[in-house]
Amino acid sequence: MVDKHAAAWSEIQPTEDPKEFLKAVMGNPGISMEHRIAAAIELVPYRHSRLADDDECEDGD
Repeated sequence: MVDKHAAAWSEIQPTEDPKEFLKAVMGNPGISMEHRIAAAIELVPYRHSRLADDDECEDGD
């Protein structure tokens, strides 16, 4: 019997784009939730810009 997680990993198409790879991992229900969450966490900086850095904040005081 083939491990279902190994089969899911083999379904991911090779790509040189790390964002595409991470999105493929995140969206594949056959991959363990642990790996899917890790991929989602790594994608956060690509999907959501920071509102402000500490040294860029201006208080006006």
